[in-house]
Amino acid sequence: MEVKSIADIAALAEVAKTTVSAVLNGKEKQYRISKSTCEKIRQIAKEHNYRPNRVARSLRTQKTNTIGLIVPDLRNCFFSELTTSLESIAREAGYQVLIASSEDNKENEIRAIENFIDFSVDGMIIASMMDDEEIQKVINTNTPVVFIDREIPGNNYFSVTSEHYEGAFEVISILAEKSDEVAYIGRKLVISSAKDRFRAYEDVLRTAKINSNSNLVVFTEDTIELGRKGIEEIEKKLGRLPKAFFTSSYILLLGCIDYINKKYGSLPDDLQIATFDNTIELDLLNIRVHSVHQDCEGLANASFSALKDYFKGKSKALTVTVKPRVIRR
Repeated sequence: MEVKSIADIAALAEVAKTTVSAVLNGKEKQYRISKSTCEKIRQIAKEHNYRPNRVARSLRTQKTNTIGLIVPDLRNCFFSELTTSLESIAREAGYQVLIASSEDNKENEIRAIENFIDFSVDGMIIASMMDDEEIQKVINTNTPVVFIDREIPGNNYFSVTSEHYEGAFEVISILAEKSDEVAYIGRKLVISSAKDRFRAYEDVLRTAKINSNSNLVVFTEDTIELGRKGIEEIEKKLGRLPKAFFTSSYILLLGCIDYINKKYGSLPDDLQIATFDNTIELDLLNIRVHSVHQDCEGLANASFSALKDYFKGKSKALTVTVKPRVIRR
């Protein structure tokens, strides 16, 4: 006999379907089902490689035990670490994380949101690349949503983010201690995290009484290639490399380092560098790069806890910030 359903197992075990359902869902004690009956049902299920139909179960319970996660780029060390942390936390709680990379593209992000809603995920955690206005138009769903790595203005959304301003201010201040010229290469000022990091840069220059210079600032997107172009653009304007520079992401830093290494053979010993985000590879460079290490486990815990509160009907819109750690090398 081919076993495809609980009814098939019930027929082979000569028990009621409700008995099989209780055993396979771990509720045998609640319904006082005998040990021998439990063993018989589980043995039949094992012999016939029976797996519960999750679609049918979700129709009954209105719950899929899945969470949709959307990030801009899984190659980015921050988002890969964040994804790993969230998967681990969700797995322990009995949830499966479905992952989509938007590749920093609005259409891809919208499509991923729509697909997750179609798949009936219980909730979504989104590191959105859209501006605030676009988010207001796109996110119109009963599915619980938590935004991560940025703050969404207004009273409608729950956001979990690092203290971007504080982290950037501290690490850029290290450069200002050593140099009277600090360049900035960062993503365009669309989302709150980008705005906070650049605001920190401006405030550091003001505090250190360093004159601002538009030739030292490049706004771009988070790719290695654009990191190369960013440092090259500043070099052309100055006629040389800047004395110090900060990149708002590790991805942009990789592009800058690649450009300098290919053109000059190595990073100049007197070049001062800092970046937002951190990875062990920074310890292997022949030059010190100061960095901001975001607490990915803390961010993942806060965002998953917010979703669980949504599931229980307890959540309210607010922003939770998680303190990063500056690494001075």
